[in-house]
Amino acid sequence: MHTPRIIVDSLGECALSIPSGVGATLVLSGANYHHIVRVFRLDRGSSFEILSLAERVVLNAEILAITKESAMAVVTAVREPTVLRPSTVIMGECRSGVLDEIVEHLTEIGTSHLAIFRGEKSGPWSSKREGRDRSQRLNKIVMSALKQSGFGYPPQISYHLSLRNCLESLAIKNESEISDSTAPCTNSPLGKYLLCAPHNNCEEEVPNLFDVLWSERKQKHIQDISKLADTYVIVGPEAGTSEDETSVAKEFGFTMVSLGPKTLRAQTAATIAAFLAVALQVRV
Repeated sequence: MHTPRIIVDSLGECALSIPSGVGATLVLSGANYHHIVRVFRLDRGSSFEILSLAERVVLNAEILAITKESAMAVVTAVREPTVLRPSTVIMGECRSGVLDEIVEHLTEIGTSHLAIFRGEKSGPWSSKREGRDRSQRLNKIVMSALKQSGFGYPPQISYHLSLRNCLESLAIKNESEISDSTAPCTNSPLGKYLLCAPHNNCEEEVPNLFDVLWSERKQKHIQDISKLADTYVIVGPEAGTSEDETSVAKEFGFTMVSLGPKTLRAQTAATIAAFLAVALQVRV
């Protein structure tokens, strides 16, 4: 059965007693109290979890008492959170409303990094003030989505001048660097995908992303879930990627894939691709 979870910036929000291990008491008030009592509708004796972003720890707790303004609980267990290996969505710059929706969905899914690049078919760049406002707004969206999903950590969000600049910043090797290097490469061709819309630079038939990920996962026989391949998925802006950007992606070893014959909105495509990347990560 799923255990209700709240997410806090730090354990300082919970008035945690010292020592802070098993047996310690804590007090929840404000938004955390509202989430426990009004949203989860927990009562005395109910169990729940607290994920602290600062301390990177999960506390299992049991409610001891509830008043009109606060709830007191006792810590019953302390553990490290389960964290998946990185999954990165590389997204072409979109309109603010579209990007807001993408950030919200990818945070809930558990994507670790959203790298936004200035696509050749993206709209006008935001001004510096608009950029600052956007960053503040996205941070609020991320925190709200984390509290909703109760899983994982805030995704890293980065901005890049072009797709090439983005891939270089992520330290993804291109094909020539891989062939010239004698050292093992952690960025194998597996796990790097360019999402292609039916109308966008996809003259040849390309495989479905789900089929590719599922096939690659079945081919792996190691069952250690902690050993997972890093996954990178490029999704273009609303108008898609250009021919030059498709060439750049192929230069860096990305495989062209699709989500089927239908033309999806950018936010829908990004959400589906991110979910598949997290749910079907390849064991290595």
